[in-house]
Amino acid sequence: MLLANLNFPAARYKRRLQLKGLLYFHRISDHRVGGTSSKNLGFFKELFGTELDKVVLTTTMWDLVDEKTGIEREKQLRLIYWQSMITQGSSIKRFMGDCESALEILRPIVARLEKLPFKVPKPKAKWSM
Repeated sequence: MLLANLNFPAARYKRRLQLKGLLYFHRISDHRVGGTSSKNLGFFKELFGTELDKVVLTTTMWDLVDEKTGIEREKQLRLIYWQSMITQGSSIKRFMGDCESALEILRPIVARLEKLPFKVPKPKAKWSM
């Protein structure tokens, strides 16, 4: 995970960056949740603290499993691995490999961006000719 290697929380603080959302991707085709996935989830919890409502837990590769298997795996993720994040506001979305599902996943993040107050910068000096 690239963000973990960049000491992202410290960089975020120094630059006063405001994260409006972050996508966590999980392959629904995976048979189990491995150690790397668990570490990444821990990183997300640390990164967002009490603002886990900004995290969209996104399942991918639905075309590689039958619907029944995918639903069962999603249920396991929801009840076991992601429960604490969901309780704190994270949402779950499915990426089905099309534009429609991609837009559905991004919609809550874009909605937060639209609420940002934009300031028009003041000119620092007058231009003269």
